[in-house]
Amino acid sequence: MLKNNSFSQTVGSRKLAVSLLVVTLMMFYSGSVWAAADKILIRCGSIQAENFYLHQYVKKYAELVSEKTGGRVEVKLFPSSVLGNERDMIEGLRMGTLEAVLGYTAVQATIEPRIDVLNLPYIFKDYEHVHKVLNGPIGDELGDSLFKKSNIRVLFWVDHAFRQVFTRDKAIKTIDDFKGLKIRTPESAVYISIFRALGANPTPLPFGEIYTAVQTKVVDGHEQEYSGMLSMKFYEVEKHCAVTDHLYNGSALYVSETFLQTLPKDIQDVLKKSAVDAGMWFRNSGGGAVQEAARKDLEKLGLKVEYPSKAALQKILYPLQDDFAKKIGATDLLSRIRKLAN
Repeated sequence: MLKNNSFSQTVGSRKLAVSLLVVTLMMFYSGSVWAAADKILIRCGSIQAENFYLHQYVKKYAELVSEKTGGRVEVKLFPSSVLGNERDMIEGLRMGTLEAVLGYTAVQATIEPRIDVLNLPYIFKDYEHVHKVLNGPIGDELGDSLFKKSNIRVLFWVDHAFRQVFTRDKAIKTIDDFKGLKIRTPESAVYISIFRALGANPTPLPFGEIYTAVQTKVVDGHEQEYSGMLSMKFYEVEKHCAVTDHLYNGSALYVSETFLQTLPKDIQDVLKKSAVDAGMWFRNSGGGAVQEAARKDLEKLGLKVEYPSKAALQKILYPLQDDFAKKIGATDLLSRIRKLAN
């Protein structure tokens, strides 16, 4: 909990303003899905900037949907939190006031806790392991569980990235350097537990508030992938990077089942198939190579990169896997995920 009362009041005011804006936007657009008898409009929101590499996935998705429906369906993209933060948009999906969202597993775990097994530290060996888990039976099972609890359907688990820690003033060279640092995290029990275990002070904040929070020293830094750091220009306020790969940040394309069921069967099939096709295209054009290129670009912009001991990090964080999986009823999933690493 933040101790600065004036900042808390400011954050509260911002959240109220954002919520009012979201409601206004959704009211403005309500009914627009069927605005024309011969055209279907699908709004797809995300918190990512338009130049963020993950945004390329939904751009490709929009192209494929338009192509396969002969222009009958238009997927209109709303990046950069235009429709609110991720919680706002997820709630829109549940209520049926928003059609689609490109979002993260950390937020969905607040609805279906077992999804947090995907966010456990060092749970994934590499991208091949990620694909076996997310785009196989385990991914299907978790998607079904989310659907039953929220009326939100996973169309495709999209490739994303392993995460690092970025700080404003203090370089993290060893585990001891984490002690006392205020690190922004998503509202996820796993993320919070990771940084508490390392001796830091995790501070949950909406993604859109990171830049200002770091700039004004409300937090000392945050954790993210290289490409997001680059596209959001966080390098302007954070000058240090600790390469930790502490967890893999999963993402997915979600759709409102309420909306989906208003569509003809052939259109539903196109939306589902296009999500997979765009995912396969994105997999071949993204992944580790994109992150490595982003890291090099960040270093050219002055980011100083440190490499704290991965073995030391894993020694502290590995125990969280079993402890947390037990708490969320995902011990069986953890075992199956580990087996797929071989």
